Amino acid sequence: MSIYRPVISLFFSISLFGCINNSEDSNSALSTSASDSSSSISLETAGSNLVPYLTARYQNVIDASSFQVSDPQASSGNKTTHNTLNDYVDDYFYSDNASSDLTFTMSGYSNRAELRVLNNFSTADSNYQQRLVASVLPITPSLSIANSDVSKDSITFLQVHNKGTVVSDATEGILSHPLLRVTCESFRSLNGVDYDSYYWAVLKNNAYECGEGNDDSYYGKSECDNAYTYFPLTDFVEGQATNFEIIVGNSTLTIKVDGQKTIEQDISYWDSLLSYFKAGVYNQFYNGTSKTLFSVLEYYQDESIVNSYGLNALVAPSSNFDLADWYLSIPENEGDGYATSIKENVLNASYQDKYFYTANDGGMVFYTPVAGVTTSSGTKYVRTELREMLRRGDTSISTSDKENNWAFSSIPLSEQADFGGIDGRMTATLAINHVTTTSSNNQHVGRIVIGQIHAASNEPIRLYYHKLPNNEQGALYFAHETAKAKGGNETWYNLLGEMVSSTGGINSTANPSNGITLAEAFSYSIIVEGDKLIVSILQDSLELVSKEINMLNSGYDDEDNYMYFKAGLYLQDNSSNDNDYAQVTFYALNNTHDNY
Repeated sequence: MSIYRPVISLFFSISLFGCINNSEDSNSALSTSASDSSSSISLETAGSNLVPYLTARYQNVIDASSFQVSDPQASSGNKTTHNTLNDYVDDYFYSDNASSDLTFTMSGYSNRAELRVLNNFSTADSNYQQRLVASVLPITPSLSIANSDVSKDSITFLQVHNKGTVVSDATEGILSHPLLRVTCESFRSLNGVDYDSYYWAVLKNNAYECGEGNDDSYYGKSECDNAYTYFPLTDFVEGQATNFEIIVGNSTLTIKVDGQKTIEQDISYWDSLLSYFKAGVYNQFYNGTSKTLFSVLEYYQDESIVNSYGLNALVAPSSNFDLADWYLSIPENEGDGYATSIKENVLNASYQDKYFYTANDGGMVFYTPVAGVTTSSGTKYVRTELREMLRRGDTSISTSDKENNWAFSSIPLSEQADFGGIDGRMTATLAINHVTTTSSNNQHVGRIVIGQIHAASNEPIRLYYHKLPNNEQGALYFAHETAKAKGGNETWYNLLGEMVSSTGGINSTANPSNGITLAEAFSYSIIVEGDKLIVSILQDSLELVSKEINMLNSGYDDEDNYMYFKAGLYLQDNSSNDNDYAQVTFYALNNTHDNY
């Protein structure tokens, strides 16, 4: 399921010579002259390297871009623009013969070899966003700048640049500075902290021209004294790729690093200006050569900010979902050896991290690696999961208090007023993005819990999605556990597919033809009415299957059995590789109770 209009995309894996110290704060030294050319250096001249356009994965972005290249033998900052690239190759722009990876290389200070995406966009657009994604792997960072002046020793490989004003349709008001550069530096000290070998975002924090000698420049004035803000992104690790994602729209700039939102900045000061993306190498060092390999290149144009579910891709989950009556468990050590709990008030104040965040389509993402931390010594599996909290942030009420939980209406009427609610209904719409694949244990591999009712001790329901590695579709089934006083016995029920037996063993490893594929949206509802448990699976508002369980003899009809819903991702695999993972995205989540 997708709500985007991906016209082109710019997803790239980068290898470069030079992760270096940056002291240059603008592109002001660049020449503004350009000429059109469609000529290309022959394959013989470019060695055994290939025309980039012949590699299919680059064709969309090349079709949407021009190539800007300097002559290393000419004056610094010279630039020629090539607009026809379907047969273009030269010594600075080619696909590597061995890997087919798109390669940019350049020598000399203020010189460049860059693709310039032609689409000029407004950063203030409240309906659509522009997105750039990169997986970056610098190689031997010290080589590019080994012979450079220490004051000129940086390289830029991602940019959001300016192309004049919106009202002039990019013909006037062009600043010589980009809004954003993503760089790598060997050392920078910021606010008393020393950063060695670190990635940085360099953000222009106003819309003033600060270039020396340029028309209407504020150079030397207070507006340009501190016109750039440096944001540390993450450390550089030799031989280890780092993932970057740049999202621009609704007067907001967002940068995600390895899936975690690192920067979210108001850029409303840039609203009057048009912008565009660039990728390649731009040298800000002397006497050296940079080289960058892009294994994949994608750029997403005009993605809808608000999707068909009414979710905004630019805000934290709590701005799209009512999270005031949930807390979150994430599989990260809280200091006591167990998982971290994010309580209601923190969660509902725009909290997100690498385990829990807003997806590019506005959905609420739950991510869990196999190697995470469990919530207790009695739990074998890790989770990123919400736990219902009817107290809604009132910490004078403890987690286990009846007022924070709910009960079945089958308990004595005289006891019901003590609880935060009676009976319950939880509905959710979601898609399973990924499940584990690296274990040979069919009981574990590809299995997750996506919804629960938990009692004080046992679980009236655990709803499972289970997809085996060789199957295209996943099964849905649930387990009903009786109360501890009734023995805690479990009975298992298939919903889509016939995967499990009534005792929970694997009954069939065949592909469930009526199952749910990865990335396919569906909905579930879990309803309790007295002793009735009703579990339904729906798609496009049509009910696919529903089962009703009589819980008369399950032992939950006394006031000692308080209840709470859980939703998200509870991974049921601890035998796959540590770096394996599961991920789900929720597009709707609602919980209701009588008397709540």
